[in-house]
Amino acid sequence: IFKMILEIPDEDTQRKLAAANTNSFSSTDDNTFKQINKKCFTIEQLKEIIRLFNIDDDKLEMIKYVYDFSYETDRFYKFSSILTFSSTKKELEPLDKV
Repeated sequence: IFKMILEIPDEDTQRKLAAANTNSFSSTDDNTFKQINKKCFTIEQLKEIIRLFNIDDDKLEMIKYVYDFSYETDRFYKFSSILTFSSTKKELEPLDKV
C-alpha cells in the first residue's frame, strides 16, 4: 500500500510564517497551530513554525503533537536544534527512538 504525501510548498509556508511572525506564540496559540494539523509539512517547515513559540515547553508540546501527522518521524532529532534547554531536548529523545 502506498501512502500519498502532499507536501505544502515552501512558498505557502513562508507566507503563513510571515503572517504569523508579527506575533509571538505561546501555549494559548496552539489552537491556531493545531487547525493546520492535517497538512503535510516537512521537518524543516515545521521547525520554522515551531520556532514561533517562545517557551521550550510549548515547542515540545507542539513537536509531540505533530509527530502523529508527520511522515518524517525518523528525522525528529532535528527538532533538538530549536530547543534551548537540555532537559527539554532530553524529553524529545524518546520520539526519536519510536
